[in-house]
Amino acid sequence: MSDERTIEARIYERLSKVIDPELGRSVTDLGMIAAIDATPVAGETNTYDVRVRVELTVEGCPLSQTITNQINGAVASYPDATLIPSIEVGSMSQDKLTQLVAGLKAERKQNPFNKPGIRTRIFAIASGKGGVGKTWFSITLAHALSGYKQKTLLFDGDLGLANVDIQLGLMVKDDLGSVIAGSKTLNQVIHHCDKTRFDIIAGRSGSAGLASMPIGRLQILGEDLSLLASSYNKVILDMGAGVEKPVRILSSMAEKIIVLCTDEPTSLTDAYAFIKIMAMQYPKSDLNVVINQANSIREGQRTYDTLLKACTNFLKINPPLLGIIRRDTRVRDAIRNQTPLINRFPTSEAAEDVIAIARKLITE
Repeated sequence: MSDERTIEARIYERLSKVIDPELGRSVTDLGMIAAIDATPVAGETNTYDVRVRVELTVEGCPLSQTITNQINGAVASYPDATLIPSIEVGSMSQDKLTQLVAGLKAERKQNPFNKPGIRTRIFAIASGKGGVGKTWFSITLAHALSGYKQKTLLFDGDLGLANVDIQLGLMVKDDLGSVIAGSKTLNQVIHHCDKTRFDIIAGRSGSAGLASMPIGRLQILGEDLSLLASSYNKVILDMGAGVEKPVRILSSMAEKIIVLCTDEPTSLTDAYAFIKIMAMQYPKSDLNVVINQANSIREGQRTYDTLLKACTNFLKINPPLLGIIRRDTRVRDAIRNQTPLINRFPTSEAAEDVIAIARKLITE
């Protein structure tokens, strides 16, 4: 292969890291790179003019300059030669665009987490109401699973109030907000937490994030997450509180949905509302209940029985009880010190209860 063809092939490979911010896919996956031509510059050693022909999905795309700048940077930063980029921007033919749209629609009809060959178990942690300890439970469950030698990923999907990294005392440079903005891919924002031995993808607190994301883009995010999931034993999705469409869509992609609630009337009411909507829109969902902050196992059982009675009488479904977590003052202490409960108080009642839930998930 000549030097010119080698450069063209390597530039194409580099462009696979350039992400269309709107569709969340690389420009090469989307077929936006129509041609790459490298030509030696006369009289210059190891210097080439590189012409890249880009076909945007629509003429006059508002993200044209963003994409062009990223492509220009990918070419100009080539390490093995001096490349002078020239980016020519056009738009796809109607036939090519129609074919692309049809392919994307076909993919979106699939549940990306249920594709053949994916053995990872994915659990969505949801709640109808905020303030019930959902993020703490997600962290502690991921920690407990990693203690059973399960390679675990914790995905912080609660962008509006994202605080997984804060509870763990981590300072992350890149997060899910960078992925949504199109500047990073999911695998580029994975952070390993040494103190818990699991990986996290942090959210970005205060961001509209998932709530404002177009449904098609959200589906693509789920597909990308499914690719990452294949390298883990367990994936925990810490979803935002409430019943907004993005929460419902991502939750429906999980193998099991764990609804966390407390004995507060508003928590029970909102948990019932979430279960009702999921059962109606996604009747095949595997909905389970965890009672948090119970004064005792008996009180936790009573809380569950109250929720179960409503589900049985009005929805004709019986979401099983996955576990009860007892109220424990040491949880607040661990959160305040940004230290995982299982590390700080491994024999506490709350830690033992979450470990029991993890063991149940592994053995069932």
